[in-house]
Amino acid sequence: MATEPLTEQDDCDHCHKVAELFHNDAVGLALCEECDADCLPCDGCRGDGIYYGAGRVENGRFIGFTGTCFRCQGKGHQTKSDEKRNRFYDDRIRRIPT
Repeated sequence: MATEPLTEQDDCDHCHKVAELFHNDAVGLALCEECDADCLPCDGCRGDGIYYGAGRVENGRFIGFTGTCFRCQGKGHQTKSDEKRNRFYDDRIRRIPT
C-alpha cells in the first residue's frame, strides 16, 4: 500500500512518532511503517469520516442526513481494531433483509 519513503524525517500523522514516513495513498496520510500496515481505507465513508445517509444531490449540494461514520469513528480510515469491531457487527448484529 505504501509508496516510496519521503525524504525528510517527520512525525507520523497517526502515532506522531518521528520516523521515516511513507505516503499512504489509500488514506492520504504520511505514516510510519507500523501505522502504514495498520491503516485501511474506510468502507463506510469517502475517507472524510462523514456518513451520508438517504438523500439526494440538488444543485451540487447533498440534501439528506449526515453524521460521524460508525465504521471508522470519524477518522476516515480504519485500524485493525475498527475492522475487528465492524466484522463482529456485520456477522452477529446487523440484519440484512433477504
